[in-house]
Amino acid sequence: MSAEAVSFLANRGAPAIPRCIERVRARAGATGDAGHASRWGRRETLVTLAGSLLGVGTSFCLRARADEASSGTSPVRAPDAAPRRPAACATGTSCVSTSSFRTPANYLPPWEYVEDDADAFAKLERALRGRAVADSVRADAAAGFLAASLAYPDGVDEYEFYFKNDGSKTVLFKAQSRVNRASPPGCFTPGCINGPRNRARVEELQREMGWLGFETDEDKKWVPLLLH
Repeated sequence: MSAEAVSFLANRGAPAIPRCIERVRARAGATGDAGHASRWGRRETLVTLAGSLLGVGTSFCLRARADEASSGTSPVRAPDAAPRRPAACATGTSCVSTSSFRTPANYLPPWEYVEDDADAFAKLERALRGRAVADSVRADAAAGFLAASLAYPDGVDEYEFYFKNDGSKTVLFKAQSRVNRASPPGCFTPGCINGPRNRARVEELQREMGWLGFETDEDKKWVPLLLH
């Protein structure tokens, strides 16, 4: 170590290293964990030395130990916040989503409603409860989130709805079958897009709600696949 580095350490926090380690050892000794004291003594020596060289000082060492002591356990990262939009579908799966911009067969536009947000949420919740598998509906009005499992002759589809609640009066969604099925063999309606059977099921629910598809810039990029 150069003379300049030694002088820097002496002036920027090295004298605090023994005090930091002593506090850790004393706390661990009070709980009877000598091994913990030894491990943290070595580790915090290195951390504090590095912090001093970088001009950080010893505050990191003291803060980390204070956080652990107050919680009684090692720090754990808080879980991520709930998503505000559905995930995209994997290509080739029995799934449709308002986030599947890159795969037209798996994409459907968000729904647009005319009711206020609270009434629209309650209306969709009633519709799902009337069709869903028993005890499968999950509703969080504050977060604008609805989920339900709907049964069909060939299996069960999982639905997720995300109300934006930002004045746009739109709801995002994803519908995915628990078991992938082969897509219908063709699309015989002018202007339709061939894709998984979930498309027809979601569009049927949309018609039941009396809501419209919300046109986005992404919709204008698709060229319908006409098979007739």
